[in-house]
Amino acid sequence: MEIHANKSFIKTVLTPWKLNFFFLKKLPMAFLAGIKLNHLNEKEATVLMKYKWLNTNPFRSVYFACLQMAAEFSTG
Repeated sequence: MEIHANKSFIKTVLTPWKLNFFFLKKLPMAFLAGIKLNHLNEKEATVLMKYKWLNTNPFRSVYFACLQMAAEFSTG
């Protein structure tokens, strides 16, 4: 079964406060990590994640788990 994203769903997900509410309710670590959905259409999605203290390890690089969380969110 194929699922096609329609325009109303894309518009809803691209609304920042609605996406933040979803993250806060269902994926609190994604909310704390600062993941943002930058671009979404039927073929691709772009996710942004801020470089901040919560996402970095003592060597000043981003934790692999945070990168993986953003990658999994973008691929669905």
